Amino acid sequence: MKLKQNKRSQAELITTVLLILVAIAAIVLVATFVMNLIKTQLRGTECFQTAGQLSINLDESSYFDSSKNIVYVSIERGEKDFNLTGISITVGSESATKSFIAKPSDGSSEVKLKGGGSVTLPGVSETRTYQVNVSKMINELGTVTKVKIVPIIVGDKFCTEGSDEKNIPTR
Repeated sequence: MKLKQNKRSQAELITTVLLILVAIAAIVLVATFVMNLIKTQLRGTECFQTAGQLSINLDESSYFDSSKNIVYVSIERGEKDFNLTGISITVGSESATKSFIAKPSDGSSEVKLKGGGSVTLPGVSETRTYQVNVSKMINELGTVTKVKIVPIIVGDKFCTEGSDEKNIPTR
């Protein structure tokens, strides 16, 4: 009789241990799945840190100079630090638009710092004014009336969350 009770006790103990091991394995599997899901979802959030961090400054330094066919764009950077590697500058009229990339290593002949210097990007809480030469496409653009900027981060990722678009005056 004791032998049967002893075997029954051992069987109950083994069953309990196996149930605990199955529960732990299930928790590990669910945790692994949830962690991978969260990591996948967070990969696309780099651009959210750019939201509201670049803006077109509409003071006296943002305008279209129709006599030189140059668009001057003053870009102000906010206080958040993120890895800005370039800025897409789109200029246009009611009928057409043209995009240009401002990157320090680009050497673009169309985009320069105001006054003709090579492109440097604004640091945290800084403002830079760029000149975009639209002479080659002025026939298709006509009078430039609007400008849009989009930050570019590592991996040449264009972050529309951080974009800004404004109408600019003609001089």
